[in-house]
Amino acid sequence: MSNNGGSGDLTPDQMQLICIGFLALAMGLIPFGALLDPVRDWLLTSHVMVPSAQALIEIPGTGIGLDLPRLIILAAAAVGIIAGTVLIVRRRSVDD
Repeated sequence: MSNNGGSGDLTPDQMQLICIGFLALAMGLIPFGALLDPVRDWLLTSHVMVPSAQALIEIPGTGIGLDLPRLIILAAAAVGIIAGTVLIVRRRSVDD
């Protein structure tokens, strides 16, 4: 396999294949839900998400969602990521 000489640019053929894939998804030729079924099943079996019957907040169209403990963990992770980002940005602005 070639990596385009390390330049990181896509060839016209690769761009065309990517565009065809996006268009096929957008037109419904490739059912988007079929791509998500294995992911949804993994999320349920690994107890990352819960079935919609037990969920406090449901992700529309998927049949899965978050109950209160998972919602609290998600909120804490979001706050941690935001706090870390703010800390990094402030440190870089002070150094400059």
